[in-house]
Amino acid sequence: MRHGFIQDIFDADQIKMVSEELCKPANLNVFMSSKSFEAEANQCEPWYKTQFATEDFGEGLIEKMTGDSATRSNFRLPEENNLIPKNFDVLDEDEILSTSPSLIKEDKDCFVWYKKDDKFGRPKVIVQARVYTNDCDNALTAES
Repeated sequence: MRHGFIQDIFDADQIKMVSEELCKPANLNVFMSSKSFEAEANQCEPWYKTQFATEDFGEGLIEKMTGDSATRSNFRLPEENNLIPKNFDVLDEDEILSTSPSLIKEDKDCFVWYKKDDKFGRPKVIVQARVYTNDCDNALTAES
């Protein structure tokens, strides 16, 4: 299998630059779809003739998204993401760690396994997560 976003050469600086750019609120796109926006849809997509409108975030909103944690918590945005990688070094091969997966954390509903991949020489991760929330009636009503 091949994908257009796969790089043949590992470039830690480029990956770091891209990850930092993707995590900036100023680079965020929000897509909303509703009949209530029909009057504001003043542009037309040329191929499918779909009407749409665009607008930039106001400086006040960007300030709220990037301001201090007190402002962010009142705005109900998450705290800083501590899962953004900071080290993009490829580690040396290790036959013991790459033979079979080992359980490194076990909690009530959380199992963390680790197996080093010495075949491809590129950092990677596979994450599966369950998000339990009912703050927006998730899984309680059809609309949510």
